[in-house]
Amino acid sequence: MFLITYLASSVCRLYPSENTRALLQRRRQWGLAFALAHSIHLVALLINITLYRPRPLMSLAGGALAYGFVYLMALTSTDGWQKRLGHRWKQLHSIGMHLTWAVFLVGYGSRAFHQDPAYHLEGRIFAPLLLAALAIRLWAKFGRGRRTQPV
Repeated sequence: MFLITYLASSVCRLYPSENTRALLQRRRQWGLAFALAHSIHLVALLINITLYRPRPLMSLAGGALAYGFVYLMALTSTDGWQKRLGHRWKQLHSIGMHLTWAVFLVGYGSRAFHQDPAYHLEGRIFAPLLLAALAIRLWAKFGRGRRTQPV
């Protein structure tokens, strides 16, 4: 759900079609679905940390900051908040999306080389996928492959 939300406008810029425009029009719903899914994940994570695998608080700081932004983005994902915040709305959502992307990249990237080989496959699939998603965004924003005006 995150990658769909992260890539919606870029894919629509690069490959404008009825399907990509529909995806872009529903980006808010995808983002809210991501926030809901990660709320469930947060509950499971807190149970795991509390009962089974305590971790140092500093190791949780990046994820906690990303969760804060996910919730800020979810709470401000209305037309009313977009109007109230003006250009700051776009800044908030851009910072939040990229911070979340970075936390995912660090998390999956570290799994790719984890001491326990059981983590390797997950990290070696999702870290490159996240890097590819960033490349698509950069290509859509700066590349010559852009077929339409920015959305």
